[in-house]
Amino acid sequence: LGSASSINMAHGMKKLHPDRKLLAITYEHYFFHSGMPALVNCLYNNSSFVLLIMTNEREEEMKAVMRGFGFDNFFHIDSPTEIERFKDHDRFTVLFYRGLI
Repeated sequence: LGSASSINMAHGMKKLHPDRKLLAITYEHYFFHSGMPALVNCLYNNSSFVLLIMTNEREEEMKAVMRGFGFDNFFHIDSPTEIERFKDHDRFTVLFYRGLI
């Protein structure tokens, strides 16, 4: 599996089981390594799950990349407990959380 394979795996699982709530997790360096194509795949195929990206220093760069793809449904959270409020989102959502790395 690749470094950001959770993104494509979550996309595939959501297509197989559209009623399930899914959370994919990756890290900022993995996103830059292999997550951008997976993100484009999710956007192109209208996926609908939550992606949590653990950040340390590159959150703004990732936001710029996402905006470049025409995507702006991302949020910064300050605590993992905040993930709960996004569980019922019906579109692809990206959360940034700083601190676990």
